[in-house]
Amino acid sequence: MIQETTSLDALHNLGFAVVEFAKAHPGAAGERALRMLYDKGPCSLCRTHVVRLLVEMKRFPEWMAQECRWDANPDTRAVAQGGL
Repeated sequence: MIQETTSLDALHNLGFAVVEFAKAHPGAAGERALRMLYDKGPCSLCRTHVVRLLVEMKRFPEWMAQECRWDANPDTRAVAQGGL
C-alpha cells in the first residue's frame, strides 16, 4: 500500500497506522513498513517516530543514522544521535 500511494495526504494518514503496526509487530514486517514510511512519508513528525522505533527495535541502519544527521527536523537528528 505505501509503495503504491502517491497522495501526500494519504501517505501522512497512513503514517500513523504504520507506526502503530510497527509497535505491534517489532520484527521484520514492522521494520519493512517503517522503512517504506521513512522513504515515502512527507511528514517530519512521522519520520521522527520511525527513527525512534527503529532505534528501540535495534534495527536502525547506519546509512539512515548518517542521513538523519542532516534531517531538517532537530528532533529526528537528536533521536538518530541517541538523544530524546
